[in-house]
Amino acid sequence: MAQKENAIFKNVTWVTVIMLLSKVLGFLRQAMIAFSYGSDEMTDIYFTSSEFMLGISFAFTEALTMGLVTIYIQTRQKKGFGAANRVANRVMSMYLMFSIVLVTLLVIFAPFLARMLCPTYTGSSLRLLTQYLRLFSLTILFAAFQSNFSAVLNANNSYIPGKLYGVIVNPIIILCMMLFGAKIGLYALVIGFVIANLIQIVLLAFCCRRVFRFRPLTPFGSKAVARILRLSVPLLLSNILVQCNQIVDKVICSVIGTGTVSAYAYANTLEQFVTASFSVSVGLILFSRFSECVAQNDLKKMTHALTHSVSLVLMILVPVALVAVFASYDVVAVVYQRGNFNADDTMHTAVALIGLCLGIPLSAVNELYLRAHYSLLNTKKPLYISLCGVVLNGVLSLCLAQFWGVFGVAFSTSVSRVLTVILLHRSVRGYLPSYRFLHMRPELLRILFATLAAAIVLTPVMFLPIRHGFWMFLLKTVLGLCTYEGVLLLTKSKGNTELYQMILHMLPHRKKETVGTPSDLDKDMITPPAQTNRSQDHTNDEET
Repeated sequence: MAQKENAIFKNVTWVTVIMLLSKVLGFLRQAMIAFSYGSDEMTDIYFTSSEFMLGISFAFTEALTMGLVTIYIQTRQKKGFGAANRVANRVMSMYLMFSIVLVTLLVIFAPFLARMLCPTYTGSSLRLLTQYLRLFSLTILFAAFQSNFSAVLNANNSYIPGKLYGVIVNPIIILCMMLFGAKIGLYALVIGFVIANLIQIVLLAFCCRRVFRFRPLTPFGSKAVARILRLSVPLLLSNILVQCNQIVDKVICSVIGTGTVSAYAYANTLEQFVTASFSVSVGLILFSRFSECVAQNDLKKMTHALTHSVSLVLMILVPVALVAVFASYDVVAVVYQRGNFNADDTMHTAVALIGLCLGIPLSAVNELYLRAHYSLLNTKKPLYISLCGVVLNGVLSLCLAQFWGVFGVAFSTSVSRVLTVILLHRSVRGYLPSYRFLHMRPELLRILFATLAAAIVLTPVMFLPIRHGFWMFLLKTVLGLCTYEGVLLLTKSKGNTELYQMILHMLPHRKKETVGTPSDLDKDMITPPAQTNRSQDHTNDEET
């Protein structure tokens, strides 16, 4: 058990490193956008269109890949790689057909979407938003390839290639901005986006080549595809609700004032640095582990993995969220405040960042609970729970935005996560009766005391006569994290000790022991038995 936990931690570490690198490059891209274009109506149009299409593509790809990973693992264990790969080919063929239809509809109805997303826009602004929506609709077609290749890699315990997206996309967009930005403005970002996505598709296909090659197969009449659809439809609706939630937030931000949508987008990028880098990495890897436990009918192992993971993410992300709240202005100033991005823009973005960062730990727990449900083939409960969260967020955003502006919108998102985590916890206990969040009570109390101590230490620092920026951010980070860690050491936190042991286990402390590297974990792919490629051509259906 300990060896498997260390393997999980090692995989999480490497994936997190890759995603952190992606986010750093994303910061650089956002900083260049802020420097070159500031925070105005043009950037509002760019962020509204790009994030809407990225959200739509995420809704569909997340739904299908969750179902595909689960069924792929089960089929592979029962019938081998050949049958599993035929399932993947059928799903990919189905998604490509659906993507073409969806892109066509989005291009046709782009003017209606533009009016819905930004009801205050008229004339040239509305036409420009329509044009950007049509250009970014290609995102869905790109995602059809990327998500299916990534799902097959994840199901075979290869996680890094699918997470190289930001490492590829951000530098290419930055390069296109530098080369063409002065001549064609924000259109340079679109050109870079298209080129980078094509490169990512080629890379994923190359990494999959030893275990999976796409060969179009009809999805009709396949029981495995039907099972995936039954799993995916509730998850798809749940993801669409989440995207509707974000649309509502952006509509409210667009009504608050010019530049508010951009401020919210900049803050969301900073918040995603943590949630998308660490919590999603943990959820991604544990989803495959959970699915294996379900396939082996070992719910005890799954309960242990879930409990251990929740404790780990809380211990790591609570101090990160605390420092982010206290140093929000410093972070935004360091990353964005230059060129056309002025002090007022920094203040608006920092306020939004505070509201979002309050929910960082809950976002990670929410991700783990969702992955547990998906591995248990339950996607309906998350749908109903997401609906409750969307309704609460929408109502709170409308109410709080009138008094607190963009902070009210961001804070509503964090509050809605509290409700979804509570409901998901109650639901997961129905499948894992021995799981109890309060079984971690001693560790939770230690985390609480450490957080309060760090907050007490950081409060006077806010009033020091030091200019906001990098040095203030560094001071708050060091004081906050050192205080937090000191309290955990004084209270003899078991989880903290286990975390140190996991880190030490990754270090080369024996002569004959080798530590996994990205190339070890993802060296092309796990090579299946020799009959794999031949079995893909087999005519028998995977369900016969």
